[in-house]
Amino acid sequence: MFCFEEPSRDPTGETPVPRGMGVPPMSDETRSKTKDRERLAQIDKKLLEQDVVLQDVVEKLLPLLNPAPDPPKRRIGFHADEV
Repeated sequence: MFCFEEPSRDPTGETPVPRGMGVPPMSDETRSKTKDRERLAQIDKKLLEQDVVLQDVVEKLLPLLNPAPDPPKRRIGFHADEV
């Protein structure tokens, strides 16, 4: 898996300093979590975009769902203001 070269001592001579690759490779679990987080971020972004589109559609449909006002009723009889 991951191995270091023979550790050397730092100038004070107390703490061993590993040589070789600076950062150990990510474990499969860490790599999997990173991919999961990236995928969730993509899904979240897409859902936010769809929310905006759906809200626009609903705003355009609401006037169509409201009933049209009733036309004015005709008055019965003869009226002086009619020509």
